[in-house]
Amino acid sequence: MENKKDNNSKKPVKAPSKKNDKLTALDKAQINELLSQSIQNFVDRSKKEARDVDEVVNLIDTHLSEFLQAFVIFGYDMKGQSICIHHATNQMDSDAINSLINRVLQQGLE
Repeated sequence: MENKKDNNSKKPVKAPSKKNDKLTALDKAQINELLSQSIQNFVDRSKKEARDVDEVVNLIDTHLSEFLQAFVIFGYDMKGQSICIHHATNQMDSDAINSLINRVLQQGLE
């Protein structure tokens, strides 16, 4: 028996270079737009289905955690009750998000 090489085998693909790993402003804008659209679609679907507020908040948390490692959302529900969602999987993420909040608030005061 002869060992034949498969001519249809795939050639290895080169890994992208490290210099292409940085996101451009356009990439960031596109990511923000996709996240915004995704969140808006999710919120629209959630509004159409009559659900308990806590259930919707948990669904939003779950949905966003697919895209973001750590985040905080402040807002009010349709009844005027305040909502705060803080999602961090470990202490380092929690500290990082708290630091970001402080920087954002300080920039707003300047």
